[in-house]
Amino acid sequence: MCTLILLLALWAQSPSPEKPDLLIEAEASRMSFGTAWIEWTSTPIELGTPRRWTSRFSGRDHAYVDHGLPNGSHYVNEEDSIGHAYSYCERRVFLDAESREEWSYTAESTAGERRVTSDQPATPYWDIRTLGMSADLMGNVGPEDYFRFDRVDHFTEFPDESPARVVAALQNGVEVTWYLEPAYSYQPVRVTLGRDGQVSRESVCTYREWDGHYFPATIEFRMNGEIWATIEVTSAEFDRPSHPKKLTPAILAMPCGVQIKSSDQPVMVWSGDGLITIQETGEAHRQGLLDFTRISELQAAERRGEYPGRFPRSDDGPDFGLPGVPRAPGLWEEYVRRFIRVFDLDAGQKEHAWRVHGEWQTQAKDYLASRQKRIDKTNLEAKELASSASVEDRKRLAALIESRDKLLAPVEKMFLDHLRPELIRIPNPKQKEAVLAKEKERNGSSGLAQLLAPPKAEPEQPSVPGTSPLPKASPP
Repeated sequence: MCTLILLLALWAQSPSPEKPDLLIEAEASRMSFGTAWIEWTSTPIELGTPRRWTSRFSGRDHAYVDHGLPNGSHYVNEEDSIGHAYSYCERRVFLDAESREEWSYTAESTAGERRVTSDQPATPYWDIRTLGMSADLMGNVGPEDYFRFDRVDHFTEFPDESPARVVAALQNGVEVTWYLEPAYSYQPVRVTLGRDGQVSRESVCTYREWDGHYFPATIEFRMNGEIWATIEVTSAEFDRPSHPKKLTPAILAMPCGVQIKSSDQPVMVWSGDGLITIQETGEAHRQGLLDFTRISELQAAERRGEYPGRFPRSDDGPDFGLPGVPRAPGLWEEYVRRFIRVFDLDAGQKEHAWRVHGEWQTQAKDYLASRQKRIDKTNLEAKELASSASVEDRKRLAALIESRDKLLAPVEKMFLDHLRPELIRIPNPKQKEAVLAKEKERNGSSGLAQLLAPPKAEPEQPSVPGTSPLPKASPP
């Protein structure tokens, strides 16, 4: 009997060169979603300043945005940013898993890049899907490439421990250990790397449930016991109806007319939903088929040497430095991001803010879906008439602007009457007081004080003897 028990124990801990079932289950649990939208920050402890990211997934396609530091800079040293073109602009990347295409674009620039890669992407990035699967903070990894399994001499599993444990003995004598929590579908809560029983590097991960999926909430990376970097997931959405089922380069939000340099073909032009040749671009421009307004503005600024992103991002005013935001749902995501930063929202408040955004963003997109062609056509016609001095053309221009305003009025109402007021209700009094205190320190008001002012009470209606007061009008 004792011999049988010993044999069973040895079988449970038997070394194997193949990837253990527990790690396979951990990977499957982590990848158990079809689509995702994840907001997160990375903070090196030595610097103490968080860098903000957005990651989006659909199947194996992946897009991410590097928003930079809180002021928008991509450089730790402010002297490396101030005055330099695009230093404060977002960096956006799209990875098409099937075609192996990697698209990259810097916001507000006039050119992007498309590469066909045979192996790892050319642009360094962090795949948030591998968060907590490695003892170190690794870049350029896919969902299954968080570890060099080809360097393993053998694995040993301890499935009955709590949490379960998998040990990989590497050919160079190093050991990597995964601590897999059954409550989180065997996703790792700790990963260590070391030699001779001494841990040199490790990651410690906490989880929370987002849309029915357990996904990391925070992770600490430690070296010789000292924390050297942290990552915090501030918001995560999984498999929501509003998520695109297929990601395309359009996720990069490039203006129509951006020139795309490719590794395998001549320079092409982004049309808004695909690539066209330089010749096709000229023909489309002559026929007024595409709206090149924004790219023309960016090109003119470049010719004047007024490159975008040369100075820190501004959060001033009730629109947080985003002119026209009430009528531009494409800017609402950035508006919410700046709102979160200005009011220093906590994790629960951030999640609430993104839920509000998702609800009204979806409604705005649904409304615009059937009207966008009319709006684009109106904008093109208005652009053609803008420089005319003819009285008839000026009348026609005024009519076009009025028509466009009517089309966009419901979108503006969604923002002014719903999205923004619902966001304003999220911060607590202390957070609002802190914002108002900063307002008092500046020279002149940016408009935030007016934004936070409570609505004026409606005057009470005088009652007539023998009658009841009239009821207040209900909102439409």
